[in-house]
Amino acid sequence: MMRILFLVTSARSILLTHGSSQEAGFFAAEALKPYDCFTAAGAEIAVATVDGKPPQLDPYGLEPIFHYPDEDVDFLASMTRAFMRDAEDIRITLQHVTELELIAARRIFEALKSAHVRSEEARILVERTARKAWSETASFVILLSSDPEIAEKLSVVQLRECADAIRTDAKTCSDSMRQRLSAIPRFQDPLKLSDLSDEEMLEYDAVFIPGGYGSMVDLPDNADVRRLLRVMHDRSRVIAALGHGPAALLSASHRPDGMWLFDGYRMTSFTDEEEDQTRLGKLGMPWYLEAALKNRGAVFDDALAAWTSHVVVDRNLITGQNPASANSIAHAVLKRVAVLGRKYATSIASKIPSSARKSDSMSPIRRDAQSLALELCERLQSRDVEGAESLVLPDAAVDFGPAGISGRFANQGAEFFRDLITAFPDLRVTVRSTLADAETAVVEITVEGTQRADFLGIHNQEKHLDLDQAWVITATDGKIASIRGYWCQNQLYRRLAVSRLDRISIAE
Repeated sequence: MMRILFLVTSARSILLTHGSSQEAGFFAAEALKPYDCFTAAGAEIAVATVDGKPPQLDPYGLEPIFHYPDEDVDFLASMTRAFMRDAEDIRITLQHVTELELIAARRIFEALKSAHVRSEEARILVERTARKAWSETASFVILLSSDPEIAEKLSVVQLRECADAIRTDAKTCSDSMRQRLSAIPRFQDPLKLSDLSDEEMLEYDAVFIPGGYGSMVDLPDNADVRRLLRVMHDRSRVIAALGHGPAALLSASHRPDGMWLFDGYRMTSFTDEEEDQTRLGKLGMPWYLEAALKNRGAVFDDALAAWTSHVVVDRNLITGQNPASANSIAHAVLKRVAVLGRKYATSIASKIPSSARKSDSMSPIRRDAQSLALELCERLQSRDVEGAESLVLPDAAVDFGPAGISGRFANQGAEFFRDLITAFPDLRVTVRSTLADAETAVVEITVEGTQRADFLGIHNQEKHLDLDQAWVITATDGKIASIRGYWCQNQLYRRLAVSRLDRISIAE
């Protein structure tokens, strides 16, 4: 069974720049959502604080504006993605995602459909007005009521009812989180971190650090936090932190070369831009987490737009940017410790008859492109070269254009897979999305690992690789008939510390 240690702040206030103090603690959503994901996966959870005192919920994180139902938040996100051609052109502020009536867009869309407006027309009407409200930071309801096409179908009262209903649901969600956390014994009677020996710390597969303003008070400079990070890091245990939680990383000690333990690691956290928009940020934060991490040597990696989900994985360190990243970071932790990987492999195997699992050549089943693509990724992840090769026709066409590799699988593709696994013994292949029909699958993956041998003519410098790729896979008669791979070769060079691209010949 996987075991996860929650390290939670027990600080109860934070001193602001002008001398006043504000209540602080941990953010409910940043602890409860991952807790639910972990327990659903069968993990055993323990909670610790630096002094053994029960952690306090951060009152700011409990405000209803942070707890709108997921389906409403997702609907708004689907509209904002269509506002601009490039995500970098979209500026998202806290007001956009919390305090405006835009969150009610899904309910107004449903109300229009109930008023006999066709779905596509209702979507156009709502999105058109939302775009205007977004760009002008104006009242969504007022703009809707002034649109003749909408006013003909919905009254101002009905529009207001939609907005009021979303606020009511948000408060209900916030109250429910408070009640649930107060009913979990581990959060009411935590372990004292200093009481844990190194051996007891190593009984956990991962440490997870939720955020909240209290995390910036008692976690950044603490000897026991420093010991926990060293022990877990030395044994390659997963270290995960969310929101303000990465403040704990500032407690980390130095390596033998004198550098910070996480120097050069890619990571994220609550950003300075996001902080400036919060109530405490406007009152005057004593210091900013993003700036502090950068000053210590972090390679900071934030989302294109503030307040959106963003998770960064670098070796055994997993960080999430903000409360919106709570579910994503939990899933990333589970994948890293292979809980989801084992379940995924089991689910794949359960779909294949036992006779097919014993011998692919005897299999009576004709798998489609998507199932073949997913199984290929799983077998590469498991370092099962022969299993991966068994899924592909020997004369299948392969084209890994960025690497200058093309030809038949038996001659080119099999060698590429073997070189990949040899060069990266800790290879991880994470499937991020798939798009498929029966004969063709497009699979977006992230390939990660630490180089241990020359690869594609690139000299081994033992650098860590994390490279996004897209594979287009076609299937014929239950076998892979072609594979085309796409990635940024310059990113591959940068990750593996190649400084002179003109001296590298990967087609030799």
